[in-house]
Amino acid sequence: MAKVKRYSVLSALLVAALTLLTSPLNGQVNEDYIYEIQSVDETNKCIDIQGASQSNEALAQIYPCHNGMNQRWKFVSNGSGRYRMMALHSRKCLDVKGADQGSGRNVQQYTCHGGANQLWEVIPYGTNVEFKVQHSDKCLDASNGDFSGPLPWNPFRRKDILEQDDCDHQDRQQWILAVKAICGNDICERIQGENLVDCPADCAPTCGNSLCEYGESYETCPDCAPSPTLCETDCTGRACTEHSDCADPGCPQGWCDLTGTCDCPQI
Repeated sequence: MAKVKRYSVLSALLVAALTLLTSPLNGQVNEDYIYEIQSVDETNKCIDIQGASQSNEALAQIYPCHNGMNQRWKFVSNGSGRYRMMALHSRKCLDVKGADQGSGRNVQQYTCHGGANQLWEVIPYGTNVEFKVQHSDKCLDASNGDFSGPLPWNPFRRKDILEQDDCDHQDRQQWILAVKAICGNDICERIQGENLVDCPADCAPTCGNSLCEYGESYETCPDCAPSPTLCETDCTGRACTEHSDCADPGCPQGWCDLTGTCDCPQI
């Protein structure tokens, strides 16, 4: 197996610099950017899909920021000033459960369908932003777990679970958009969520560069030829004979290094 793609010091410095960037104050987000969405209410917490689930109806929450793909978001415009917010780990969209109109209703991920309960307006508020969903005109809110209010109570309402609520400009409805990667800068920042599907300009494989990249195979490119000195066994302990044998079944498009660690770039 050829060497797994490594990231340059320049790329690392660029990513560090990009984390300081926030969204433009006109409420427009850039569809070429990949974002981490940070809570104003709770420091060092980010919008996150519980357990990095791939399933429909997995709840959205705020959770300590950890650079996982279930905390990476891409905005897709509907052409009328609103956006679908797509989680990169699942390619599902932020969705108000059941298109319910009520306050305190859970926000989840669900297959992207362009319905009004998946269309969010990005509204500047000071140096932060708020997200207002089209179907109910309510704002994305990080629940404080308060069970007060009229019956019936939402049985899933608990602290840090995301919900829609009347817009009141409180900190729990305030968000910081931190840019983590930019499509079009000639650097495939897989660790930040860039991939061949969303950013072919940066992530298209180049056969002949001695890197076995996603989209290449031993059959189509000599970059992926076996190299026992770089991969003695795969992640399950079997002998490694070619690039594809080094994939961990629990880690799609993963590779092993000499320590047996599986690297997991996203597709």
